[in-house]
Amino acid sequence: MGVNRATTGVTVLLLLALILPGLAFAQEAEQAEADGQAEAEGTSLYDNPDAGWKDQRFHVGGFYGNLSGGTSMGLIDNVFFRTQLNMGSDSTFGFRAGYVLASRFDVEFEYGNASPGLIATLTDLQGQGKTEVPFSDLDMTWLTASVNYSMIERTRRVVPYLTLGLGVVSVSSEDEDIVKSRKPGLVFGGGVRVRIVDMIALRADARGLRSGFGSGQQEGDLPGVFVGDFKASNFIWSVGLDIRF
Repeated sequence: MGVNRATTGVTVLLLLALILPGLAFAQEAEQAEADGQAEAEGTSLYDNPDAGWKDQRFHVGGFYGNLSGGTSMGLIDNVFFRTQLNMGSDSTFGFRAGYVLASRFDVEFEYGNASPGLIATLTDLQGQGKTEVPFSDLDMTWLTASVNYSMIERTRRVVPYLTLGLGVVSVSSEDEDIVKSRKPGLVFGGGVRVRIVDMIALRADARGLRSGFGSGQQEGDLPGVFVGDFKASNFIWSVGLDIRF
């Protein structure tokens, strides 16, 4: 009986000697993994949304898209026909730079450029016989300062946001010297940002850009675009990249 107990005791001790180091090693590995996760949660921009926005607060990027006009630039009437001037559409490109103010808000500066041109739509006095012809070139640039509001935590992989801002819109023409204007502008819209890697995100934006305010053309006057009074509404869509640091 005593021998059996001794043998059993030795066997148990041997088993414990074999098992305990393995259990200790497994526990240490689990603890190291947990420590690594905790460290990541404390330092990663995307694993700690409550504090992550405080890192990588600057961003710069570029975009490419399309600009199209949505309002008339004015009318020219004579005894034979009526001419309505409209902006055309054109590809657009530009650059952005911004700074994160809070977990849901960032301020952003944008420069954009397009050359949509002016299109003349000719009709008779009853509005019949519509014909569209290019009238002149028209170069357009804008510089805006906007606030973006992230609709969810900006540290998520896919973040939709809203945009509202003010700026300056300038137009000029090499064909028509009198077509030159610089007016205040209002930009509004939204977009979505998709994080590709930790520092790089893909963006898609759809915005309205309103330039000039106040009353429209009075009967008998020249179109405002000819007298430095450029009033227009434009739709801009674009895609681009942001680099955050």
